[in-house]
Amino acid sequence: MPSTEHLARQTREVPIEWSGIEDLTTSFATNVVITHTESEFFITFFELVPPMLVGASASVDEIKSVRAKAVARVAVPAGRMEGFVQAMQENLQRYQEKVKERGERHGE
Repeated sequence: MPSTEHLARQTREVPIEWSGIEDLTTSFATNVVITHTESEFFITFFELVPPMLVGASASVDEIKSVRAKAVARVAVPAGRMEGFVQAMQENLQRYQEKVKERGERHGE
């Protein structure tokens, strides 16, 4: 029988089965607020819908504020945040490269 020390040193990668995606509601986020503690980051997404200005009496000058509704909050362990940011930066870069490529093909 293997020793406890030997078992503790054995490691292997176990694949992740991503589930539950089809059950999620997709929310539109136009704003984000990020706060942190010593051990985690809190990322709160908001949707801001501009007010409807209808009729002659509607005036932009009368608007004192607009409401941004929180649509999701995600807590990320501090140790994972750098990897999350890197993944977002890589995806943004790929997106920008595709947009630029499409623009060049369409003569923009």
